[in-house]
Amino acid sequence: MNVSIADWSGSARAAERAGSTCRSERAIHSARNSGASRCFSGRSLSLKVRRAAETAGLHLPTPTAPGLAGAGRGSARRRRAAMLQDLLVPTPTPAPLQALRSQRLFSSADMDETRELISRILQPHEMTPLGGARRQPAHMDYIDLSDTCIGALHFGAAQIEVEQIEDFHLVIFCIAGSATATCERREYKMSRTSAFICNPGQSFSARFSPDCEQIVVKIDRGFLRSHSHSHSDGRTATLPNQLDLRAPRLRSWLSSLDTLANDPALLEMLRESPRLAADYKAVLANLLLTGAGTARTGAAGASSGPVPATLRRAESYVAAHARDPICLEDIAMAAGVPVRTLLHVFRQFRATSPMQYVKQQRLQIVRARLSAPSPDDTVSRIAFESGFTHLSRFAADYAAHFGEKPSETLQRRA
Repeated sequence: MNVSIADWSGSARAAERAGSTCRSERAIHSARNSGASRCFSGRSLSLKVRRAAETAGLHLPTPTAPGLAGAGRGSARRRRAAMLQDLLVPTPTPAPLQALRSQRLFSSADMDETRELISRILQPHEMTPLGGARRQPAHMDYIDLSDTCIGALHFGAAQIEVEQIEDFHLVIFCIAGSATATCERREYKMSRTSAFICNPGQSFSARFSPDCEQIVVKIDRGFLRSHSHSHSDGRTATLPNQLDLRAPRLRSWLSSLDTLANDPALLEMLRESPRLAADYKAVLANLLLTGAGTARTGAAGASSGPVPATLRRAESYVAAHARDPICLEDIAMAAGVPVRTLLHVFRQFRATSPMQYVKQQRLQIVRARLSAPSPDDTVSRIAFESGFTHLSRFAADYAAHFGEKPSETLQRRA
C-alpha cells in the first residue's frame, strides 16, 4: 500500500513542498539538457543550475576567483563536477511505512484464523464477512512497544462486533478504503481524514469496505492516564470518539506516528533503549492528549442523583469478592440486571465501567496492605492475593493511581 500515515495531514504544505521540489527538478533537468556540463570549462557553475540547487535547499560552493586556486584549480573543478552529479542523480525514496511493513505479524486467507490472531493482539470479537466478492488474504503488520502499539490491518469487507474494552484506548483510521463504527448508538466515520476512538468501558461494532486497510493505535489506559494532567485530581482523561485528522493540532501527533512507521533505524533504537522508547511513547501520548482536547470524566462527571438499588447490589458484591477472579457477567448476575444495563448504570453514576471499578477496589486493598505490611509480605504476594494476575500491569496501574511504585509504599511503611 503506497501511502504514508501523514499523507493527508497538512495537505497544503505538502503540495507546496512537492511543487517546489518538482520545479527544482525541472530546472536542474533543463540546465542539464541546455549544456550544464559545460559550466566546468569556465570559472563558475551555470547560474540556472545554482538557482535550482538553492531552490532544492542545497548550497553549492562559491566559485574561486582566477589565480587564487593555483595548481588546485583542476581538482576544485572535479569536486564541483562530482557535487553537481550528485545533484542530478535522484535519491531513492524509501518504501512507505517501511518500518511497519517489516513487522508482518501474520498473513492468512482463513477468516477464522484471522479473527483468532487479531483477538490475541487486540480484543476478542466476532467477525462476519460481507458481500460475495472474492476474498483477499488478510494481513497485519504490528509494532509492539508495550504501552503503545501501532498496526496496519487488512481483512476485506467485514463486520465486527467488539465487546467492552477494559484496559486500553483503541484509535482506528483508514489509509485505504473506508469504514463506519457504531458506539453507544452513535455512528462514527473512519477514513483518511477521520479516526474513531474506543475508550475503556465502551464496546462497538464496525463495517469495513473491501479495500479498507486500517491503522490501529493501541494505548494502555494506565499509561495514557499517567501522562494526562487530569490524573492528579482523581479523574481520568477520556479521548473523544471522533477525531478530525485534518485539524492542525493533530498534525504533530500524526507526524510522530508517521516517523515511527517509516523509520527502521528509529524502531531499532527504540527497542535497544528502553529510556528512549519511554520518552518517545510519552511524546506520542502527550501530543494525542493535547491535539484531541481531552474531556475529563470521573467523580466530577458522575450523576449526583439517588443511587439505584442495582448499583448498590453490584458494589456490595464487588466489595465481598474483589479478591476473587470475578467477571462482568458475575457482577450483572449479582445485581439482577443484564450486562448492558449494568454498564449504563456504572457510567451514569460512577463514570467508569464495572471492571474498572473492580480494579480500583483491588488497588485500594493493595494500598491498605502495603501501608501496614506483615513481616513476610512482598509486593507480588499482596498483589496476587488481592486479585491481580499480571504483575507488570498491576505495577503500572498502581503507579498511575497513587503516584508511586508499590515497592516505594512498602519500603516507606516497613
